Amino acid sequence: MDGVRAPIENRTDGALCDSSQFGGNSDDVTWIGIVCPNVGCTNIVQIGIRRLWDGSTRRECIFWENSTTQGVFNCNNLSDDTDYYFKIHVFNGKYVISSCGTSGSYDPSVCAVKDDTQGVFGNPAGQIEAEVHWSCDLHIFGNSTDKQNVGIPTSFIQGLNDSGNWPARTWNSQGSQCSHYIQSEHNQGETIQFYDTRNTQ
Repeated sequence: MDGVRAPIENRTDGALCDSSQFGGNSDDVTWIGIVCPNVGCTNIVQIGIRRLWDGSTRRECIFWENSTTQGVFNCNNLSDDTDYYFKIHVFNGKYVISSCGTSGSYDPSVCAVKDDTQGVFGNPAGQIEAEVHWSCDLHIFGNSTDKQNVGIPTSFIQGLNDSGNWPARTWNSQGSQCSHYIQSEHNQGETIQFYDTRNTQ
């Protein structure tokens, strides 16, 4: 896969491990990325939304990461229930990780490049993921009637193919490691939703 792009909804509601736990830090993240699925390979490029306690401060941020570096930005400036557009694509042998705002466009004029240092790795695969701090067993990602969305009916999750086109892609679910966390796919994965069955927000 040469690229992946999708809107990710920012949610400010839903419980999160509070600042008294885990040394004052906990988080959940929802992201799009390109990974190396080979055993022992840790190469990755990703971008998405990170909701966290940073000490005693609760905030939502956009984050990006490659195999060796990560960055966090726009903290405290994200709007609730707003779709933020993200794109990763190959250019000149590197993965370009971009944040494209809320306008619904992936045009370079509205996308800000956050990293372009990760070289292309072999056997790349696209991945969409929702994660939570490993020891945080609290409610995350929304509930059954107000889910955490990746992709929307007017802007599907798309992958960049060898012809340079961005068709909607079919995704295979890996399932959840916790029975409370539910992933549902629509139109063969053109949109994906996550939620926690215990959540009331």
